[in-house]
Amino acid sequence: MAIVVVATLAAGCSIINALVTTRTSLSNAGWNVVSANIQSGTGYGPDGALLVGVDYRGSLNMSAEQQAKQVAQVVWDNTPGRFSFLHVTIDDAPGLRVSPSLVYSHPRLVALFGPRPGNLDANPLVNLTGLEHAIAIGGVTALVVIILVTLLVVWLVRRSHTRKAARLPAGQGFGGYPPPPGYPPPPGCPPPPGYPGPATSWPAKPARKHPDAQPDQAE
Repeated sequence: MAIVVVATLAAGCSIINALVTTRTSLSNAGWNVVSANIQSGTGYGPDGALLVGVDYRGSLNMSAEQQAKQVAQVVWDNTPGRFSFLHVTIDDAPGLRVSPSLVYSHPRLVALFGPRPGNLDANPLVNLTGLEHAIAIGGVTALVVIILVTLLVVWLVRRSHTRKAARLPAGQGFGGYPPPPGYPPPPGCPPPPGYPGPATSWPAKPARKHPDAQPDQAE
């Protein structure tokens, strides 16, 4: 069971790496990425499908279809992992009520742009079922959330201790608090306001005489 969980989380890390690389590569190429997702299961091929959405770029003076082709090439040249299909959606294209979505199969991408650089196609982008895919993404996300919450709690505790230490006067009473009533302060510490401090000397009490004692006679 533990091996299955570790393998699932490892696959989830690979998927997240592919999505982060896709977004970063498109952003560096000047595209505003609206979405980037991976789908697997029936209808998406044995290696799954990568779904990418970007905003239309009017400055290019190109049709939505031509821009989709450019997006496909950026993904093809940078995203690690072999996928069966690439879906590219161009949002806010002028004159179109529905955002066009072009679907490129793996053989079609090879025909357009040639073989992928390096070993980007060495491993499938998705080799999990739909449920395992969801578990992988959820597990990695939960792990990240737990780490962030733990760091936040540690920071808050340390900040609270630092603020308390800054409010306590140095050397005052027991850990910054005055001594209880009726007790002198500890050695080396000044008495609290209004406390007279410990007595340094006490008056001697007169000697008590026995009742049968004879009065002193004058010589």
